[in-house]
Amino acid sequence: MKSRNRTLVSLLCIAVFSVLGVGSVDLDEIMGKDDNASVETIPPPPPPPTAVAAKTGLPTPSWVFCLSAEKSKSKAQKVAEKYRKKGLKDAGILWIPDYASLSEAEMYLVHGGTHPFADVAGAKARLKKIQRYRKKAYALKLDTSGPRIDLKRY
Repeated sequence: MKSRNRTLVSLLCIAVFSVLGVGSVDLDEIMGKDDNASVETIPPPPPPPTAVAAKTGLPTPSWVFCLSAEKSKSKAQKVAEKYRKKGLKDAGILWIPDYASLSEAEMYLVHGGTHPFADVAGAKARLKKIQRYRKKAYALKLDTSGPRIDLKRY
């Protein structure tokens, strides 16, 4: 019975400490030293990685500043380079179907960079700066799942 209680306490401690992010769990310290049992310190699982789209390295979710959409990759790259030469250093391209929150259009999006999704005020301010390069620029939520969300909603 003592062994079963120790196992239950072990599992409970692991679950609680993992949620709390405690560095390690020492069951001997919690339950008192038991010479008949060998217990090792168990490290908590690593934190989940930040969601990043594998192909582009762009963080998700975030705001993406949309400049134009092009059917060919080479044309999109040329347009992005044009914006970089004008001073929009974060200009780049992405394949729209990789991001469910954009659309399923088989086109390349020329964008002016990204901004953290939680910082709506900062995204709005950055959009105004980007609109100096392209008046019709707009911002959408960039994510691999979820609905299309326009910054205008906020």
